[in-house]
Amino acid sequence: MVENKSLENENQVKVQDDKILSTYLLANSFIFLL
Repeated sequence: MVENKSLENENQVKVQDDKILSTYLLANSFIFLL
């Protein structure tokens, strides 16, 4: 049960990092276009 919970948290953090990374890349390409 505890292992499952920590695994779930890791997945949440990974998704958050992916969102931040894609937002960062999007902002970078937007600045590049300007």
